[in-house]
Amino acid sequence: GTPEYTFQWTGENGFVSSAPTADGIAGGHYSLLVTDRNHCQAVFYFEISDSGGITISRASIQPVTCYGFNDGSIELEPEGGTPPYQVLWNNSMTGKRIHGLPAGKYTAELTDSIGCRLFTTVEITQPDSLSLAQTSITQPLCTSINNGSIHIRAAGGTPGYRYLWSTGAEGERVTGLAAGRHYVTVLDNNQCSALFEFTLSNQRNLEPELGEDITLCRDARYWLVPGKFSHYTWYRDGEFLGSEDMLEVKEAGIYRVEVSDEEGCSAT
Repeated sequence: GTPEYTFQWTGENGFVSSAPTADGIAGGHYSLLVTDRNHCQAVFYFEISDSGGITISRASIQPVTCYGFNDGSIELEPEGGTPPYQVLWNNSMTGKRIHGLPAGKYTAELTDSIGCRLFTTVEITQPDSLSLAQTSITQPLCTSINNGSIHIRAAGGTPGYRYLWSTGAEGERVTGLAAGRHYVTVLDNNQCSALFEFTLSNQRNLEPELGEDITLCRDARYWLVPGKFSHYTWYRDGEFLGSEDMLEVKEAGIYRVEVSDEEGCSAT
């Protein structure tokens, strides 16, 4: 033909255009009437296939195993559009599978070979941190009677808990404890762990007091009075002297008294 052409497009969904090219059109049948300067005309026919947009057929999400860990993963299986696909994530990772992730929301931009795009967002979850939902403590009676106990119950994490005590015991409840610090490691079903500390104190402390060291004069006598208790046992240099509530001292030596109360608590 003779240059200086005009164009007349017609097609699907009432599409018409006089531009040389037809952009952003849906799939279907299209015709183009081209007219040159001498009004010569030609008609061309086109069929545009519609492959459909990109979709996600499956998203495989691996949650974080323990609170605060970075072991989550995401794997997408896209379909539709025109493969192959490029995948860019909002954390700058690329590819259909990303791993080593903390809990949070992740958005992927998928682009096929002809530039069609899809944005999709997925979330990686994590269990709650391990904690104690219940704690019950019985303080030991005194230094000589180790009858303290601790009863706990865990929460958070992934249920299926184990309790490992610093005494070597296992289970929610540990008994026979003395005053002092005690520890328990709680493990959940994913082997996530948390350490908890408890401090126990004696309910009572017997404190017999014999006073400061003294020097006996010749033929002098001195009474040792430790205080008010239920039972007394006296020794001098390891030799038993008696079980009275006070002791008359006539000879030099090292004196020791063992006392106990009605509960069975004892001290020296």
